[in-house]
Amino acid sequence: MTHETSVFLQLHEIITKNPLGGSAGHLFGKTYKELWSQHVLEHTKLLIESFYCKIAKQQSRGPLSFWGEKHPHFERCLPWLESLYPNSIYIYIVRDPRDTICSIAKMNKWSISDSAKEWHRISRIYEDFVQSIPSDRLELLKYEDLVFDYELAICELLEYLGLELDDSSRSYIAEYKSKSSHLPGSTQNIDFAISSVARWQREMTFDEQNFVHSICKPLILKYGYD
Repeated sequence: MTHETSVFLQLHEIITKNPLGGSAGHLFGKTYKELWSQHVLEHTKLLIESFYCKIAKQQSRGPLSFWGEKHPHFERCLPWLESLYPNSIYIYIVRDPRDTICSIAKMNKWSISDSAKEWHRISRIYEDFVQSIPSDRLELLKYEDLVFDYELAICELLEYLGLELDDSSRSYIAEYKSKSSHLPGSTQNIDFAISSVARWQREMTFDEQNFVHSICKPLILKYGYD
């Protein structure tokens, strides 16, 4: 399971933007733009799967039963992903929308209102997509359940995939559950169940909370947040 390699996003951008030229904000050639895009599309699965085989070899892993990718911006290419891998399994991670908006604001140095609008744009795409996926190919995982008990949440996820949590995975969880992936190499330990859950109550003004609730209320209720 790779972590935001952007392989899918980059290939999708070549396929969809290259024929449009500079107007799409993409580097492009002057000739054979459409043919190049079509060629990349025809060989996309081979490129992706051979890339994961190289990763497996680099990490000294045997034949892969599962491989996957996580990226927050798959909203840009979800129908294309589904057309490439119509039998794929999706793990849909949801989080209290208000906390997600706080995270977006901090990461991008945006206002709460701008972050809420971006959250709304992305969440509508994901929600529409997951409604179209058969239930036997979709597993819901709540962020809060994960940070309150990493081992239990991951064990349940692996059970859904027909896998078991082995000792090396348990050791990995114990070592990295308090480390931020945004701070590689950091020795700082973070209790995400304390720092990241209900952070909106500390970080939003009363007016910001009212604005965010006006946008987020349907999904706050849908996923059982207070």
